[in-house]
Amino acid sequence: MSEKLKEPLVSICVPCYNHAKYIPEFMDSILSQDYKNWELLITDDCSTDGSYELLKNYKDKRIKLFRNDRNRHLCDTMNNSFRYAKGKYICIMYTDDAMCPGKLSHDVNFMEEHPDIGVLYNDAIWVDDNNNVLQNTYIMPRISRTEILAKMYLNSNVLSIPGMFMRKSCLDDVGLHNRLLRLTQDYEHHIRLLFKYNFAISDVSTVYYRIRSDGGNLSNMNLYTINGQRIELTM
Repeated sequence: MSEKLKEPLVSICVPCYNHAKYIPEFMDSILSQDYKNWELLITDDCSTDGSYELLKNYKDKRIKLFRNDRNRHLCDTMNNSFRYAKGKYICIMYTDDAMCPGKLSHDVNFMEEHPDIGVLYNDAIWVDDNNNVLQNTYIMPRISRTEILAKMYLNSNVLSIPGMFMRKSCLDDVGLHNRLLRLTQDYEHHIRLLFKYNFAISDVSTVYYRIRSDGGNLSNMNLYTINGQRIELTM
C-alpha cells in the first residue's frame, strides 16, 4: 500500500475576500506542510483586489478554487468550501492567516490516536500586518466541555477558529454554518459541535492569526451599531 493511501485526506476549507496581500504567505504555509495528502478548497467571495486572479496562478492539482456569483459574505462562502470536502478530516483556515510548519501532521496524528475526539482546537500566535508577533499565543482555557459551553452561553466565544480541525463525520452530523447569521455563525456552530462531540486543545500553537490594522478579518459585510452595541442582521 502506498504511503499516501495510509494517510487520511485532509480537506482544508477556506473563504477568501480581498486578501491579495496575504495570499502568498498563506499558500506557502500550506504547500510547505510535511503532510502531503490534503485538498485545499478555497471559495472567493467576489474579491476586488485581485485575490481570485492571484489564486488562479497556483496550479497544484490538490487546490480547488471556486468563486461566488456575487458577494455572499462569510457564512455562505465557507459553506461552499465545506460542501466540496471529501476528506476524513476538515481544517478551517482563512487566507489572511497561515499554518505553522508541521500543523497537518500534528493534527492528523493526534486525531488518529484519539478516536473519541471530534474536534481539535489550537492556540494561535497573533501577528500584525507585517508579521510582527503581537502576543506570543492566544491560550484557550483548559476547562471541560460543560464549562466551555457555559462560558459561551453566558459570556463570549473563548475558542480559536483558525486551524480548527474536525472529523468530517461531525460536520455531516451537525450540518453547515447557519446562513441566517452574519457575525456569530462560527460561534453557534461551535455550540452545536460541542453539544455532541468531545473536543481537545492542542498542546502547541499551530497557526498564525493575523490581527489586521483595518479590522478586515471577516468577509465583506455591513456592521451596524446602535447605542454603542454591535448588532447582527439576518437575511
